Amino acid sequence: MKKSSKIIRIVLGVALAVIFFAAIPLSLLGSVFLTPSRYDETYYGELTHMVRRLKDTEGKRIIFVGNSAMAFGILPELIRAEIPGYTAVVFGLYGAIGTKAMINLSKAGIREGDIVVFAPEQYAPSLSLEFSASEMWFAADADYSLLDYMPGEDKEAMAKAFVDYAQSKFSYTADGTKPETDGVYMQSSFDDGEGNEVGYMTYDRPYNTMPFGYDANSLISFRTDIFGEGFVDYVNEYASYVRSVGAEIYYGFSPANRLGLEDGTTQETLNAFYDALGGLFEMEIMGHPSDYVMDYEWFYDSNLHMNSSGMYVYTRQLVEDLKTQLMIDTETQIEVPEKPQIPSGGEVEEGDDTDAACFTYEIVADEAQGTEVAVITGLTEAGREKNSLIVPSSYEGRRVTLFEADVFQGHTRLASVVIPGSIMMIFDGSFSGCTRLQEIRLRHEIPCGVGQDLFAGTDGFRICVPADAVELFATHYNWGAYKEYLVGYES
Repeated sequence: MKKSSKIIRIVLGVALAVIFFAAIPLSLLGSVFLTPSRYDETYYGELTHMVRRLKDTEGKRIIFVGNSAMAFGILPELIRAEIPGYTAVVFGLYGAIGTKAMINLSKAGIREGDIVVFAPEQYAPSLSLEFSASEMWFAADADYSLLDYMPGEDKEAMAKAFVDYAQSKFSYTADGTKPETDGVYMQSSFDDGEGNEVGYMTYDRPYNTMPFGYDANSLISFRTDIFGEGFVDYVNEYASYVRSVGAEIYYGFSPANRLGLEDGTTQETLNAFYDALGGLFEMEIMGHPSDYVMDYEWFYDSNLHMNSSGMYVYTRQLVEDLKTQLMIDTETQIEVPEKPQIPSGGEVEEGDDTDAACFTYEIVADEAQGTEVAVITGLTEAGREKNSLIVPSSYEGRRVTLFEADVFQGHTRLASVVIPGSIMMIFDGSFSGCTRLQEIRLRHEIPCGVGQDLFAGTDGFRICVPADAVELFATHYNWGAYKEYLVGYES
């Protein structure tokens, strides 16, 4: 009965998708499918390369299936040197697309003799069946054959998201442009510097860029109940498929920033999680989660993304565990570099301190940067009375790097906020309940960190950024979720 119900859902999903597309004007369909790709140079554009590499790489492979932690963490050439006879293939990109999509896309290339290491990010959305049709459209823009691997229910979701994607692409096609790319989140970040695409992150990420060394918006959880509904069964069906084609599969671990663990995470927590995995998933567990909880110095811009030096640390641990599974007793030769030095906060930036007296502050030590910084902790009575506020960039000679999540929450008079470039992170729900808020204006030329649900309890508002940074925000790993709200201004 369960299998029949699933088949019915898939058939209905495909039927609905066909009906939906049939209602779309042919001119709009043509403007999308018959015009060159516009998103192939963005971070999304790497996905088609990953699928092609998985299909085309010859010989026996060790395939790492997961999310962007794979692309940011693995150095395939080191694995090949340590485990002769195998080529390492990285197959993980952008958690927003969804682990489910990576599972389905990976089926295109897995074959007899492969070893699959399934290592999803230790983060609730990645341990669920969440799927972003919008993100998948941008990824498929470079190769629409990727859609062939989507199950019926996901094709239905993509049909519903098509018009927004088509309008976005048409706007670029009409003026002959593409989204601007810069920094780490672009397709060329996977090149070897000579134009050769290698399938893992080559863009130099010299040190940890997060305030206090971790991202408080996306804490890592090892709760045994973290898995979303249906996820375990979906993964077990995947494992059965992998074995059916003559390949092996292990459950592995993504890297986890020690500072970014949920409060109360102990060795007992990690042991209990490991024990739970053995009872949930129908595959061997490779390694132990405690070996993948690593010091903050090895991470870059999230609790799951390694910096360039951290790649050696994560790859070495994977090699050690793979050798155990494969009964290889050679000594691992991968040398771990020295921990990267994080530069201090630098000189205090001059900014607009017009409303400095409207806020309360705390001076704290940012040990990761080796300096003291100022954190905004609240609003004064005067601040609560104002309908527009300018966040200062300094206080008592220290850089203002953060404002706490509840500073603006529920401020029903607030209509606009200006945020200086010194702010390194905006927390989840920072403007929830600000029912009259119309605009936040960022002075950032490069995107800062940002959490989810900024608009909770509101009708949404404009996010104004410098005009030449709009595309950087729109294609950023986290800011991309707010791309429809972005507006450029001339600085």
